[in-house]
Amino acid sequence: MFGGKAVTLYAMMASRFGYAKGITGILASLCLIAMYASLGLQDGSLEDGTSLGSAFHFTGSANDLLVSLSTVLMIPVALFLGRYLGSAVG
Repeated sequence: MFGGKAVTLYAMMASRFGYAKGITGILASLCLIAMYASLGLQDGSLEDGTSLGSAFHFTGSANDLLVSLSTVLMIPVALFLGRYLGSAVG
C-alpha cells in the first residue's frame, strides 16, 4: 500500500504503538473511574473508621503516569502519519 518493505515495517511499528497507546488510554480511564468511585465512597469523611485516601492517591498517580505514557506512545504514530500519509496528499 505504501510502496516498500521498509515503509511497511514502519507502518507495523506505528500500528503497534497505536495499540499500546489505546490500551494505556483505557487503563488511565479506568484509574480515573476508580479514583472518582473512591471519592464517592469516602464522601469527604472517614468510611468505617478507615481513610480511603491511599486508594485515591494511588489511582490518581497511576492515572497521571498512564496518561503521560499514552502521550509518549502517540509520538511515533504521529511521525509516521505526518511523513508517509502527508506526502501522499501533497
